[in-house]
Amino acid sequence: MSSDQPHPLPGSDLALKVLMKIFSLGLATARHDDLEDILAAALRLHYDEGQATLAEVRLQIRLENWIGAVRLLKQIEVATRIDPALTSALLAGCLFRMGDAEWSRYAAKLLREGGSNGALQLLNGFLQAQAGGLHPAPNAAEAEQVRQRITAILKNAQAKAGAP
Repeated sequence: MSSDQPHPLPGSDLALKVLMKIFSLGLATARHDDLEDILAAALRLHYDEGQATLAEVRLQIRLENWIGAVRLLKQIEVATRIDPALTSALLAGCLFRMGDAEWSRYAAKLLREGGSNGALQLLNGFLQAQAGGLHPAPNAAEAEQVRQRITAILKNAQAKAGAP
């Protein structure tokens, strides 16, 4: 930490954990204003800015503000130490939900670079949610191919984990 920044408050690690737990639980039901206040408090306690931005992405996704989520994810992609596979999965998912063809570039990057199971499941969740919607995506065939590849990768990982 640089000398021009104030030092974290005593007990701030525990306070941050509690705030972020409240934020995560609140994503399902809390008001947008309340969640923004929690993020502001976390930043004041010196919460990692990349993690705070990722939390803001989660809030934007909850609000189905795909453009806002993509804007924040582009910042994360360039400037932070957040897992690139997670960033690619979130970008692919948000762009997919927007109907932007650029989603497939991020999905291909995730598959090519061997993204973590969590990142693959995250992207698969976006694709499944759209597939179950009332209006099929214009890129449904491509999405189905990606879903099949993700499913195969995850099944293979499960088989390896269960093998002696």
